[in-house]
Amino acid sequence: MKENAFFQKIFSCSSLSHLKGSLLLEEDQQVHFYQGEANKCLQLEHDFFHRRLETKEWIDLAGSPPNGLVFIGCLNNEIILDVVEPIHLGLVSSFHIFKNKQKCHLSIDHYQILRHNCQNQGIGTECFYRQLNKSLELNFSQILTKTSRKPEENGYYTWPRFGFNAKLPGRIIRSLPTTINYSKTLLHLMETETGRLWWRNHGVGLKLTFDLSPESDSLRCFEKYYFSKKNSFGKNEFINAN
Repeated sequence: MKENAFFQKIFSCSSLSHLKGSLLLEEDQQVHFYQGEANKCLQLEHDFFHRRLETKEWIDLAGSPPNGLVFIGCLNNEIILDVVEPIHLGLVSSFHIFKNKQKCHLSIDHYQILRHNCQNQGIGTECFYRQLNKSLELNFSQILTKTSRKPEENGYYTWPRFGFNAKLPGRIIRSLPTTINYSKTLLHLMETETGRLWWRNHGVGLKLTFDLSPESDSLRCFEKYYFSKKNSFGKNEFINAN
C-alpha cells in the first residue's frame, strides 16, 4: 500500500504525468516505446544515429539507474526519453534529443530524486557519468538544461559543479564581491571556493550548456569533479533539479 502511494506521487509529477495512460511494447524489458510511437522513434533513431541503438545504449543515454524503466517517445522531430525508478530511489527524469546543424543535442528537462535517504549518495553523478560517455560516443554536440531556484531544487548549483556553463548576466557580475568580480562565466566563477560559496548563497536559475567538444572546459570540470568525489559520495551535492 505504501509503495502504491509512492507510485502515485511519482506519476503526479507534471513532466511525466502522461506515463499513467501509456501502454508498453516489450513489457519484460527495461526499455519501452510509448504506444503508437515506435515506428516514428525508429525513423528518428536512424536519422540521428544512422543505426539501431542497443538496449544498453538507450539505458546509458537516458542516464537510467539499475532497475529504472526507460520510456521512448517522440514529439515532432525530437526523441523523448522518460525514466522512472519508483521503488528504491523515487527517481523521475525526462530528456529530449534533437538535431541541429547535423549534430545531436541532449536536453535535460527534469531530474528529481524523491526519496530523501537516497540523496547525497552520488547516484545522480554516476548516472550522468554514463550519460555523458554515451553522448560523447554518439558524437553529440551539447547537453542543455534550464535551472531554477526553488525549495527542494539545487540544480542551479549542482549542474555548474558538473561543468554546465553560461555567461553571467550583467546584474550578477555587478553584484559580485571585488575578489571575484572578474568572472564572466559561471564556470569561471565556480573555479574558486569563494565563487562557489557566493553562487550557492546568491545564485539564480539560468539556461546552461555542457560543451561536448574535445578538451572543453565542461569536460575538464566534470572530470575534476567526478574523480574528486568518487570516493566521498554521500557527503556533498546531488542532483535534485528541474
